[in-house]
Amino acid sequence: MSTSAPHRPPASPSVVIVAGGTGNIGEGIVRAGLSAGATVVVPSRDQSRLDALRRYVVEFGVNSAKLDTRVADIGDFTQILALYAQQPKATVHTLFARPVPGFPFQAGGG
Repeated sequence: MSTSAPHRPPASPSVVIVAGGTGNIGEGIVRAGLSAGATVVVPSRDQSRLDALRRYVVEFGVNSAKLDTRVADIGDFTQILALYAQQPKATVHTLFARPVPGFPFQAGGG
């Protein structure tokens, strides 16, 4: 039996960046983050996929007010750094719903 404390969300405002957030698994991660009250940032190279994600989230009855979609190429490290720099002072979590070649924070987020 484990005696560890249950996981609690951080006290500071949370921002979750979901690489691959427009894909099948990523959409579920996005919904879960929004449902937990986090601001969820989803980068994608394809604006139409971002638009479809927003419609999907709304169809599931999740408030999309904290969904921040950005046209960006996560394969370009300078664009990733810019994405982080644009976030407010908050706890930033990074989730990968798909592999990101060359991204240094791949193991467990960063």
